[in-house]
Amino acid sequence: KGFVLDIGTGSGCIALAIKKRLPDWGIFASDFSEGAIEVAKGNSKLIEAKVDFECSDIFQKRPFEDKVFDAVVSNPPYIPEHEKNDMEHRVVEYEPTSALFVPTNDPLLFYKRIIELCEGGMLKSGGWLALECHMRYANDVANLFSVLNANWGHVSVIEDLQGKPRYVFARIDLY
Repeated sequence: KGFVLDIGTGSGCIALAIKKRLPDWGIFASDFSEGAIEVAKGNSKLIEAKVDFECSDIFQKRPFEDKVFDAVVSNPPYIPEHEKNDMEHRVVEYEPTSALFVPTNDPLLFYKRIIELCEGGMLKSGGWLALECHMRYANDVANLFSVLNANWGHVSVIEDLQGKPRYVFARIDLY
C-alpha cells in the first residue's frame, strides 16, 4: 500500500486507471484547471474509483503539500507552440490549449519543475517518477535527471507501441 500523485490529471484517466489497478493505494491527482478537476471528479464517481483531487498550479505551490508519494506520474503539456499548425484538427479542437502546448523556447518547462518538486520532498527516497514526453524530447528529459541532480538512478526511456521514445521513468535515491 502506498501513495501515487498524478500531476496535470486532466480528465483523470491516468489516476483513475491506477486506482482501479491498485485499489488499496491512496491516489491523488492535481490540475491547475478547475474545469478539468470537475470533469475528473465526475469520471471518478462514474466508475466508482476514489481519487483525491486538488486544483493547484505546480509553478505556484506543491500539490498536496502534506503528502509524500511513492510514485509521481505526469503527462504534462509538451508540444512546442510552433507545432500547433501541424496538429490534427481533432486534437486541437477538443483539447484545451493549456493541456497541450509549451513555449517553443522552453519545451522542458514542466519536466524541470516536476523533477524539482520530487527532489524537494514530494517523492520519497526509492520512489518512481513516470513521465510521458514528446518523442523529440524524451532523451532530453532523461538527461535532465543527471544534469539537475545526481540523486536519480535507473533512468530509462521507453518506446510507445509505434517504437517512438515517449516515456521516461526514473527512481530517486535520496539516502
